[in-house]
Amino acid sequence: MIKEALRVQDREAAYMRPVSATLGRLGSPTTALLMGSMAPMGATAGLDNPEIAAAVAQLKEDPALADVTLSLGSVRPLDRLADIWDNENIGLASKLLGTATSPIQSAITSVNRMDHYDPYSNRVTLFSADPAVLHHEMGHAKDFGESNYPIGYALARNIIPGMALYQEGQASLRGLHDMMEGTNISNPEDVNVEELQADIDAITRGNKVLGGGIGSYAGFGLGSLIGSRTSAGKMLADKLAPILKLPAQYLKGTARAALGVTGALGGALLGQALGYTARPFTQGDDRAALLAAEELLKSASINSAISHDAEIKATEKLASRASNIVTALGMAGAGLMGASTLATSMDPKNQEIHDRNWAKVRNGRAEAQSMPTPPVLPPTPEQDNPFVKETLRAIQATPIYSNQPSVSNPWGGNAPVGRPPYRPRFENSSSIVRPATKPLG
Repeated sequence: MIKEALRVQDREAAYMRPVSATLGRLGSPTTALLMGSMAPMGATAGLDNPEIAAAVAQLKEDPALADVTLSLGSVRPLDRLADIWDNENIGLASKLLGTATSPIQSAITSVNRMDHYDPYSNRVTLFSADPAVLHHEMGHAKDFGESNYPIGYALARNIIPGMALYQEGQASLRGLHDMMEGTNISNPEDVNVEELQADIDAITRGNKVLGGGIGSYAGFGLGSLIGSRTSAGKMLADKLAPILKLPAQYLKGTARAALGVTGALGGALLGQALGYTARPFTQGDDRAALLAAEELLKSASINSAISHDAEIKATEKLASRASNIVTALGMAGAGLMGASTLATSMDPKNQEIHDRNWAKVRNGRAEAQSMPTPPVLPPTPEQDNPFVKETLRAIQATPIYSNQPSVSNPWGGNAPVGRPPYRPRFENSSSIVRPATKPLG
């Protein structure tokens, strides 16, 4: 059978896709944060977008994408079922399995507006109007198309640890290679400064977006592993139980998912920062061409010289990159520190110490409140003596002076210059205690 070129189905009207156009929009902010791109928040992908139209025109000429269907902005569940049975790369058992799971997969795709490649129908569904995401999903189609057992390769994603990250990496490498072929980076002498700079920015941005995607996969897996294999998930479920008024055993999955989402956000931010700086998905000859183009751009050895305004813009862009990287690393570090603090606080040993210390504090307060107030004793005869009272009042009202001698007062104390200080002296009698009337010495 003769293979057809890439088939494209353009975006349908909003009333033809009511779920993805309404309910699916609720998750768009989270998707935008994970990708580091505002495309999920914008208009749905369609051929009216110039960048998507240019990428589709390039991909239609790729023979490796023959018989692949690209659905822009819509799920089209009936067309998906038809593509499953038209797919000659899978057997009867795989077609039956794909038919059974297709309604569920279509519903999940619509609710989450999920950009993805489906190996059962050999079909790419794209909602985000981002060329990097389109090339990534087509990279999945190429990767699965090279396998003799595409469904087994797909099932291994959920069975073999790390297989999902491997497949995402392969799709990103292939996608960024296709993006490079659609630019003028390999022939920088034939374009002007603005076009070359735009091509370099597109490749750098593509690495950032795809880095955020693969980082979210890694972070979600790590967070879910912490939630399921450590006591963190159980402790979080115990804390959520009284708040949600549900048994703790029913909330273990919720706690594990919460830790997974936290890890996904942290991993996405870190992946975006690494993708933006290291550009890990541009390798081999593509990387060499990209670096050579950047050198040519810096040295201005192309048709038009770099103007002063262009240099200022390049400096501002570099400062913006540095600021974005620092912000992303800071947010990722804060997320990791928060997760670490949460895991530490939910450790049973730490919780036991915390509860024991608070019990001591509560018991100490209770004991202090239960202690009787000491009684006020009546004054003794000596304390009630009027002369003693007056003397004590006089002593309390007299300011304290230094007893150290000085040039102006060699005797020290509060005495006139040249005299020793006055010190009260008491003489006992049979009935009273009265001060002496003569100075000391």
